[in-house]
Amino acid sequence: MGKYALIIVSALVFSIITYSFGLRSAMFSSTLRNVDTFSNNQAHNIAQSTMMVVMSDIRENGTDSQFMPAQDGSYQFPNDGLEQWGDINGSYRVITNSTGDTLFVSIEGDFEGNRSMVRAGLLEEIPDWNPQFTSAVHSEASIELQGSASIQGDASINSTDMNAVVLAWSTQIDSTLYIGPGGNPDVVVDEKNHSGNVGLGVEVMGEELDYPMPLFPEYPSKEMYGASVYVSGSTSRTLEFNDYDGFYLPEVNVTSNTHLTIEVDGESTLHVGNFNIIQGHVHLTGSGSLTIVIEDNFTISGSSTINNSGSVNDFFIYYGGTTNLSFAGLTVYNGGIFVETADVTISGSNSLKGSLISGGDNITVSGAASANSRVIYAPNSHVSMSGSSVIYGSVISSSFIASGAARVQFNEVSEEDLPDLSAGDGPVYSLLFWN
Repeated sequence: MGKYALIIVSALVFSIITYSFGLRSAMFSSTLRNVDTFSNNQAHNIAQSTMMVVMSDIRENGTDSQFMPAQDGSYQFPNDGLEQWGDINGSYRVITNSTGDTLFVSIEGDFEGNRSMVRAGLLEEIPDWNPQFTSAVHSEASIELQGSASIQGDASINSTDMNAVVLAWSTQIDSTLYIGPGGNPDVVVDEKNHSGNVGLGVEVMGEELDYPMPLFPEYPSKEMYGASVYVSGSTSRTLEFNDYDGFYLPEVNVTSNTHLTIEVDGESTLHVGNFNIIQGHVHLTGSGSLTIVIEDNFTISGSSTINNSGSVNDFFIYYGGTTNLSFAGLTVYNGGIFVETADVTISGSNSLKGSLISGGDNITVSGAASANSRVIYAPNSHVSMSGSSVIYGSVISSSFIASGAARVQFNEVSEEDLPDLSAGDGPVYSLLFWN
């Protein structure tokens, strides 16, 4: 072989060796890149999966979620380092921060030293209380009509139990009775061996009706105390707006057929401990509406009147006391009321106008009492009617019984007839971002 041929062969061998080495290096680098990409993807998947678990827990459990920090606080799990995710040999860390009504969630995922961060934001919103009223009477567990009692309008019941609805001989539901999903009318309704008590027949609902209790508002602060108000004898008094605005008044008593006029200015709030109208009269003056927040005791008796000549939508009371609330005698109450836990009695020839919302166990309407309510909303209460009592509007109850000549007459209920309240089933969270 000539020297030139030897040079060419040597060059070819060198080229092949160099190419093979370069190819191996390229393949090794490509393998490393593939490993890095896989590890990064795994770290990102761990972060995303952890975020889905955290978000699901927060949305399902709200403030009870294990990942929920204190208001304007922070939460971290684990406190130090990362938590192992044994199934895929990875790890993660959860960090949540609360700022006002916004919750920030940060999740760090790790796989073989490669880390990925996923972030999300949630807006906390308290839904409005906005129930829909379609029946004259709705009950969760039972409806019973005795004597010649009647329901003028539809009635509904979530129960499917035997004899959950009992209708005596001369009673009537003049429209449709709706029973719980899957219920058998012949089982649920006991018509005392006769029929024809339900004017438009019995129908089975596709789903249960849900009537949650709204949230009872928090009390205003007691940073400033005002003077108690006592009106008796032959005196009358005007409580000026500046005498109660922003103050806590331990007591307001109006007795002896005297008159208390309360000056309002816009949406006014009177915060008191005890509010007792014992044969007295309360009037509103000025432009606007009045809300009275009562912490301890509320009494109205005799032939007392509250806001008798005013608009029913301009007066509302929040009563947080535990003593039973009784509207008796010839009293006239022209406004709405939210009773947090106490039982309520409406008797005599009393007239209660406006919405009655109650978280108590019992509401009793008897005698010739007339409740010209937009609604009696008491989903946890046993509602009992007797005598010739009448309720105009809609009744929401846990159980309902009416006897004598008592009746409920359905009237339409609009949003304007109800106070602005928050739903009692906790906050909801809407997604602001996820990246």
